[in-house]
Amino acid sequence: MRNHFKQAKFVSQITWTVEMDAILIENSGLDIQALEQLLNVEEIEIQERKRILGLIKRNRQLRKIF
Repeated sequence: MRNHFKQAKFVSQITWTVEMDAILIENSGLDIQALEQLLNVEEIEIQERKRILGLIKRNRQLRKIF
């Protein structure tokens, strides 16, 4: 049986636009520093948005295939 831990809710300090989401999705393979410069957003904001959009899980699944 799995132990489910409550994760602290992250409250974003910025409002993500559709354009920012599109840039993040298209460039999700870049490293965090490059994305920070491209989007002008902090690392933790980028990581949380990637989690919300499902990009982290998607990358993990793609690594298993290849």
